[in-house]
Amino acid sequence: MESERKKLKISHSNDHQSVNDFEDSSGSPDLGAFATSFLDIEDKQCGALLQLDYGMNICYVYNPLDYAREIHRDFLAKFCKGPKKVLLLGMNPGPWGMGQTGVPFGHVQYAKDWLRVKGSVTKPENEHPKRLITGLECRRSEVKERSGLEAICNAALVDTVKLLGIEHLVCVGNYTTEKSKLALERAGLESIKISTLMHPSPVNPAANKGWREIAIRQLTESGVIHYFKAPEKSSWN
Repeated sequence: MESERKKLKISHSNDHQSVNDFEDSSGSPDLGAFATSFLDIEDKQCGALLQLDYGMNICYVYNPLDYAREIHRDFLAKFCKGPKKVLLLGMNPGPWGMGQTGVPFGHVQYAKDWLRVKGSVTKPENEHPKRLITGLECRRSEVKERSGLEAICNAALVDTVKLLGIEHLVCVGNYTTEKSKLALERAGLESIKISTLMHPSPVNPAANKGWREIAIRQLTESGVIHYFKAPEKSSWN
């Protein structure tokens, strides 16, 4: 955090556009009913999170679903067309991943070249000078009131799991696994299988000793590795 402290300023536009307004003005792909329902869960979560008081020590709050909404909508239009069996869950958007692209686990190169999402970004209302938003033009990559916040995120997770029809939750890191188990148990969703994928953070000594091999082994042991392999034909669900 920067040495100088500023009053918390939420990074979202004052005249936030509705889904329909955004569609009309941007020319982005139409969202089907399923993707629209998913976006409604996200918007509800973001709206609630933006109402929290994070205290005077928090100077910058980024909302990728606002300034990177065009790319995020394109991602949903391409890949959120129906129920899914497996959900990959992390903690927060990284500044050089989803923080730029609006795509979960959205490494810029993979978002552009593999997922082939398109769109432009605007700027957060309060932008950190060392965390500038350039969207798909970004050349950097990831190396990589609390109770109220958790309640909002848990509710969004439960709604997402129900909407997508998730059977298996792959949690990135032990913290995510622990919190997800509690959230799903409280919602009566104990039948959903939960497994852990080691967090690739560079501060994790184990991750620095061959994270790729460890990840492949863990995903194989969890029985979901086939979901991460390239399909035989270039067709996406």
